[in-house]
Amino acid sequence: MRLNCEKKLDKGLDILFNIYCPKNSENGSITQEDIDYAKENGYMFDYPTYESHDNTLKKTNDVLSKISVVEVANAFLYSLSTRKLEYRSALGSFFFAKAIPKHKIDIGYGHCGDNHCYICGWYAWAKQPNQYEKNMV
Repeated sequence: MRLNCEKKLDKGLDILFNIYCPKNSENGSITQEDIDYAKENGYMFDYPTYESHDNTLKKTNDVLSKISVVEVANAFLYSLSTRKLEYRSALGSFFFAKAIPKHKIDIGYGHCGDNHCYICGWYAWAKQPNQYEKNMV
């Protein structure tokens, strides 16, 4: 059983590395089947969808309204007793999101241009991938 997991891991990593470092691969070609395999196994993802600042805040508040502080605390305590670190991150994420005040986007002036809010840290993905990102897949 472990051998199958290792083969799966190796294949997914090989596909990912071949996309970003084709000169290091044996044949350098990536098929759509390879990309689908890598996505199904969590090594690659589709290009993120664009969300407006206001819609992102609304979705964040909708999620927060469904989670209680007790659930977050229980997840953190569970992580301490089991060493399952993935449950630990809920604590910081929850309270960071709770601390975001209601606001309109504050773009400010900086290297991020109009794609970044200086109050909440929202950053806009482009609505479409740029040429570099298109060449990667």
